Amino acid sequence: MSDSFPGMNRLVWRTIEPADEAALIALDAACKSVDGEEPVSHLTADALKAAAMNSDNSLCVAVRGQMAAAGWVLASEPGEGIQRIRLGGQVHPEFRRRGVGEALLAWAESRALKLAKPNVTLQLMITNEALTEDANALYLDYGYENILTEQMLVRSLGGPALSDPLPEGLTERSWDAASAPLFFQAYAEGFSDRLGDIVPVQAEWIAEYAEEDDQFRPDLSRVVLEGEKPVGFVTCEMDGQTGWISQIAVVQERRRKGLAHALLAGALNRFIQEGCLEAALHVNANNARAAAVFLNAGFVPRLTRAKFVKEIAMGA
Repeated sequence: MSDSFPGMNRLVWRTIEPADEAALIALDAACKSVDGEEPVSHLTADALKAAAMNSDNSLCVAVRGQMAAAGWVLASEPGEGIQRIRLGGQVHPEFRRRGVGEALLAWAESRALKLAKPNVTLQLMITNEALTEDANALYLDYGYENILTEQMLVRSLGGPALSDPLPEGLTERSWDAASAPLFFQAYAEGFSDRLGDIVPVQAEWIAEYAEEDDQFRPDLSRVVLEGEKPVGFVTCEMDGQTGWISQIAVVQERRRKGLAHALLAGALNRFIQEGCLEAALHVNANNARAAAVFLNAGFVPRLTRAKFVKEIAMGA
């Protein structure tokens, strides 16, 4: 693919190749230097994966040997009448506000429509880990709905250990095959006011941690018990020298009694023992109660992440 877009004749548009790995890494670093550092997105891996599946599922925008932008499309097989296709892309800060981002999105949607199966609801999904005002406006202009907005909060781990005693009468266990269902029970009850009737299947929720998450640290994760009843939990991950609070929750009857602080402080202390330099987590933008707990514990906002969806009914 070597088409030129109107008004962008200096740019070369082509598919992504394995030899582009270094340029993709450089593009990712340039974007993060402006938008903010976050270890959650995987620009290089996603772009190369899409290209490996089908070269036409990737797009590189180059100028004078420099990668100005990259886009990719990752499609899944339909299930229960829905086919989800992830769209991804980044534009180098030096080439923004020139229509490149809009052209990338138009290409990605066009490619997704070619990959869509007949008689399904096509669900186009975009996740942006460092949302900018321009990107948000672009997605909304193209008819996407914002279904999730979260703040990335971070905290330095320099300094002494924190006080983290459990409230009296409670005990805790780390994650293993026997305790994993207790973690799930604490999750389902702790997030019941936010999950509503949409609760994951226990086996699938456990497998996402135990089998699919390479950064999950079961030894650092804890479930708190009152007798045999799970009343709170925290799951932890590590990415380099950053300790991640993946999920943390307390059942309703145990809230505002010091358990959330004890769970959080305990996790931070274990990160410190592992040599982490900072801790990070995501909190839903509309969850002011949880955000207050983290802010009071010394976390500060760094980035905004968001997920956008657009659904298209496909004919035969």
